[in-house]
Amino acid sequence: MGRQARRKRLHRDEQMVRPSVQQIRQAWLGKRVAFDADRGDGVQQGMVVQVMDDGSVLVECLPEYRGRVVAVALTPGYLDRLTLVDG
Repeated sequence: MGRQARRKRLHRDEQMVRPSVQQIRQAWLGKRVAFDADRGDGVQQGMVVQVMDDGSVLVECLPEYRGRVVAVALTPGYLDRLTLVDG
């Protein structure tokens, strides 16, 4: 298999696995989530306040969990770092 065919196959597989922006909005927008920003503050909690058109998610930290990180933006590939706190 050539390099171009392999790249095309990987790109097609990536598109099938990634959820759509609408699915991300329904699943995460307005929800309380837990995450670790890998800044040494441990697990923090926040609210998903915005889902951009490219599927990126903006999480604003709750005041009682604010350390050095006030907000975090995650691309769709990193949504697995979020854990739903309440449904």
